[in-house]
Amino acid sequence: MSRFAESKQQGFTLVELVAVIVLLGFVGTASVQFIRQGIEVYVDSARRDNLQQQARFAVERVTRELKNALPGSVRILSDANNQCVEFMPVIAATTYIDSIANTTVGTLNVIDFNYSYISGDRLAIYTFDNASVYGGTPNITELTAAANGAVANTQLLSFDNITINNESPTRRAYIVAGAVSFCASDGELRRHSGYTPNGNPPTPADGIPISDALRVEDTGAAITVFDFSFDSLQRAGTVLLDFRFHDSSATDEWLKMDQTVFVRNVP
Repeated sequence: MSRFAESKQQGFTLVELVAVIVLLGFVGTASVQFIRQGIEVYVDSARRDNLQQQARFAVERVTRELKNALPGSVRILSDANNQCVEFMPVIAATTYIDSIANTTVGTLNVIDFNYSYISGDRLAIYTFDNASVYGGTPNITELTAAANGAVANTQLLSFDNITINNESPTRRAYIVAGAVSFCASDGELRRHSGYTPNGNPPTPADGIPISDALRVEDTGAAITVFDFSFDSLQRAGTVLLDFRFHDSSATDEWLKMDQTVFVRNVP
């Protein structure tokens, strides 16, 4: 007899191995499902957060600029593919001193507003409506210089001769540089500047993208993205924004944001 005791061999049976494999399969499947659901929740949350950020940014950008529009300059433009709100942002504003009603002038004494002349700037006086901004004889003229006035705390503005038929009720004078517009097409919101206004929407490709999720129709129905109420001497008007955002990767989710913008400046 061997001096070494015989050892009894032990192991797993085939049934035990199959049972373990089946259990591991269940655990693995459950783990994958749990991880997949977590990833889907994260992806949905990130997509919704991105859509909300786009919406907030678009509304805030349009609202801030529209509030500073030149009186009479806001107008709605549209064609088959675009809806636009166009206006002239105010660079600076002051009050002129002497009456200029029914006169042709080339200089204007104003209260000092620390304005430094820049080529391309323009002077606007009593721009009550679109005709006085974009018409054949607008109340806007090219500035040529700005200097200290003869009296303390005044400035003298020089410009191309302009005939003013009506006095601004508060003798307001505005400095502007050019037109700006926000244009909505299906899937895009763009900001346009540096173009010559002609009553038509600017070329879409020339604008700076603000959002790539704005829609101009909902289930086949057209959306009025911009709606403007006309000016008065008491307030320069209101613009209603109806912004609807939709991510193409989620067919059943929309984000709607309505905003009424009060244009602060008055003629």
